[in-house]
Amino acid sequence: SRYIQFMNTMASQNLVFDPEGDVKFTFEEEAVENGDEHKKAGKADEKDSNPRGKRKRSNSTTPEAQIITMLVSSRHLSLASNVFKAMLRQNFQEGNELSLNGTVTINLPEDNPAAFEILMNIIHAKNRSIPKKVTLQMLAELAILVDKYRMHESTGFLADMWIAELEEDIPHKMCEDLMLWMAITYVFRHEEHFEDVTATARYYTVGKRFRFKQGARFSESLPIPEKVIEEVDRLRQHDICLALSKIGALIKRLQSPQPKLCPASIFICESSLLGSLLRSALSLKLWPLPEKPYEQLSFHDVSSSIKKLEILSYCQANHKGQDGHFIMDGIQREVENIRSRQFGVEIDFTGH
Repeated sequence: SRYIQFMNTMASQNLVFDPEGDVKFTFEEEAVENGDEHKKAGKADEKDSNPRGKRKRSNSTTPEAQIITMLVSSRHLSLASNVFKAMLRQNFQEGNELSLNGTVTINLPEDNPAAFEILMNIIHAKNRSIPKKVTLQMLAELAILVDKYRMHESTGFLADMWIAELEEDIPHKMCEDLMLWMAITYVFRHEEHFEDVTATARYYTVGKRFRFKQGARFSESLPIPEKVIEEVDRLRQHDICLALSKIGALIKRLQSPQPKLCPASIFICESSLLGSLLRSALSLKLWPLPEKPYEQLSFHDVSSSIKKLEILSYCQANHKGQDGHFIMDGIQREVENIRSRQFGVEIDFTGH
């Protein structure tokens, strides 16, 4: 949005998308400190990727907020958004006021004005004002509004362009940006990227809920459906359970009367295998086996711990075998096979 410097305790900015518009939206936005460079927020060439609400405050007296108004056409709104179409009918307060007075003012305190401005440029065909690139944070803000106001049809082709500019930076680790991508790819129906992002979450997520830093802008507002979170967690638990079952099965076999894991079936060797495995698993918190729902574990945590397990054999100490009869090699292959089958959440976006 067009952030401006000002000296008064309150300033206003009036944006006109239709001179004959009959709907006025109002927003209140925290001001930038005096001396900050005028920026067009959301453009991808900006160095600062902070979303709205994290601007620096100066020590001097600065205005707390600016009022932004946007004059728009109810007809364009209704064509682009079923939510606004319903809101502007006479059975809603806003629609009734519009019908009686010919105009209506709607306050949107929770919406990002920078993202909303982009959407208004789109639906009013202000093509020269529509950015060709946006930051990841701005794309997430747009996704929030598109989902909230059901504006998928109006924005789909532009979202494809914005995503194409950013897709090389999709992270392959658990971080806040990954959650932004999950919301973006879900809202804009990017099936392939959505599956990739949820596959990464399946591998790295600790517990059911995705964690944001305290006070993060997007911690509560991202349009990620509960069914997606539930499915990522179900897959996470399934993978962890499967990996741990390999360790449990090995311990159970070593506890049996005839494990047959030592080629020579030497009792002291198989006892050494069991003892070293239990001791190593205990130190790595893999024994006793963790139980569902594994709230403090990710599959990455479990697989990394399994790689650190040490199994020692009597034969190995006496140069008759190597590396615990290579038992862990087999376990490692099984865990790697689990990892290789970790696909993302599949959703048929054609039905959405």
